[in-house]
Amino acid sequence: MSKRSTKKVVLGILGSLLLMAVVFQPVLAVATNGEVDVFQMVSRLFAQVDKQDEKIKALEDEIADLKDLLKEDTKNPPEIIVENVDQEDPVEEVDPPIEEKDPDPVDPKPDPVDPKPDPVLDLRLKVVAVEGGLKLTWTKETSEDLRGYKVVISENNPNPSYPDDGYLRWITDRDETTIIIDNSEAYNGGDIDSYLKADTEYYFTITYLYNESKVTTPTIHFTTPSELSVPEEETPLDPSSLILNVEVAEAGLRLSWTMEDCDCLNGYKVVISESNPTPSYPDDGYLRWITDHNENTILIDNSEAYNGGDINSYLKPNTEYYFTISYLYKDHKVTTETVKFLTPETLVLPTS
Repeated sequence: MSKRSTKKVVLGILGSLLLMAVVFQPVLAVATNGEVDVFQMVSRLFAQVDKQDEKIKALEDEIADLKDLLKEDTKNPPEIIVENVDQEDPVEEVDPPIEEKDPDPVDPKPDPVDPKPDPVLDLRLKVVAVEGGLKLTWTKETSEDLRGYKVVISENNPNPSYPDDGYLRWITDRDETTIIIDNSEAYNGGDIDSYLKADTEYYFTITYLYNESKVTTPTIHFTTPSELSVPEEETPLDPSSLILNVEVAEAGLRLSWTMEDCDCLNGYKVVISESNPTPSYPDDGYLRWITDHNENTILIDNSEAYNGGDINSYLKPNTEYYFTISYLYKDHKVTTETVKFLTPETLVLPTS
């Protein structure tokens, strides 16, 4: 608010007071028990206003002088001196490491795998020629899950394994990791005809058999030595050359057959059937297992029970049966031609 405006306001207020003093002078006089000089009071008030007006005028002059000084400083700003200070290398602020939070755990779906997976081994097989044959050595397995090793050989399959390609030997001792192949034992199954041939290429592997799985080594392709001993091939007997005789004897039947004098024979099985016209062991059971090569006859009198087949323990009297003899060798068998014969009425059935 300007000086003039302030003065107008003050004068207006004083005028109002003066008017009030004139109006209320009689009342004031009565209240104060005396006379009130209104004009003297107003004069004093105007004198005080003049004094305040002079003070305001002095303050306005000082403010004007300050404004003039500020304008001159703006046109000629003072020189600012900055001392040289060795600046340190700025410190590179490194962001604090961000803590990686593990993602929310997700329950993985279990893989449909065998609860007992195949043991992991660095399977190795080594084959070398030795005097009289070959020596195979392979990686040892210490797992309690191992059942044993199968020594596998094939002449035609480059990746042989058990059981498809048979085996030479079944080894259940975990510590036994070597074998000498000298044709002292015949091969079982596969494409090997009993024994390895000299100077012939074969494929060798070892199959590790576990409780619920198997693992086979990489294949070794190796040639047997030319001096490998090969046993003479057994010539199977021609069934047509075998003779079986059945005749009544005493209280039963007597059977006799062609004797086999080869040491390769394991024994004879006496086979009988009531319904099969061509019975043989093992499908039709047996009456007796004879291991003496020179024993080539038997008396059937129901003194011993039959094993398996369709014979209910003992032969019945006056009944037709089919008779054969099975010759059992190490890796094959030969059965005689069938003889059909009627048991005598005198054949005695054991009483229970």
